[in-house]
Amino acid sequence: MKLLKFSMCGFVLFMISACQSTSLKEIEQIPNNKEILVVSALGNNLSIRNTGVFSDELKKIDVSAWNIDSLIEYNFIKLAKSRFKFLSFKSDNTNEVGELITSHWDFSLDLGNANRTIFEKAINSGASYVLVFSTRDTTDSSPHTKGYGRYTASKGGNPTIMNFASMCSTLFDAKTQKQMIQACPVARYAGKVLPNTDGDSFDKQVELVLTEKNEFIQILVQTALLGSKNISIIQGNES
Repeated sequence: MKLLKFSMCGFVLFMISACQSTSLKEIEQIPNNKEILVVSALGNNLSIRNTGVFSDELKKIDVSAWNIDSLIEYNFIKLAKSRFKFLSFKSDNTNEVGELITSHWDFSLDLGNANRTIFEKAINSGASYVLVFSTRDTTDSSPHTKGYGRYTASKGGNPTIMNFASMCSTLFDAKTQKQMIQACPVARYAGKVLPNTDGDSFDKQVELVLTEKNEFIQILVQTALLGSKNISIIQGNES
């Protein structure tokens, strides 16, 4: 698998940290070289949201052909500077868990049907911890939707156009299966502007975003790195 080269302009990050059962000091006291199983569960639905004075439309695009979660895990592990050792969950295509969603209300992450698969692999691979990348609904700020995608707001004047990622980095204890610590970045960067005649067209926006695979992988990997740095799983400048 090819390592992507990252260079992003206009990258804006908002970091949200929830109440945790484990402090950063406790994370920093974990011995070096402990193994962490990395699980990306962002799913294959890219959102396109258009809002106007009297309209609000949302469309989901299937980008399963992009192999998002495998690419996130691969690039995260290659780019992250850490005192821990990372193991990839997706060693084969049978390990697809789909999209996992962090609660907007209490920041809990229910692993659902994937719980047994994830923790069995962690224990069998010798991992002491599990790091999960999940989506989160940004109901409290634009783009007011979960996951990743393109957001356009046309409410008079110049439209706001952004590509975005709203996701959480959550660490679990592999033995107890308990959620330990979490950070939930919302990252945004300026999206490409379509001609005026096409700007409100879902079809044209779909055509555009389907050419932006690398851009979306970039924003998702950078957001995963930033969230993990905020909970002391990685350190330094990732490049």
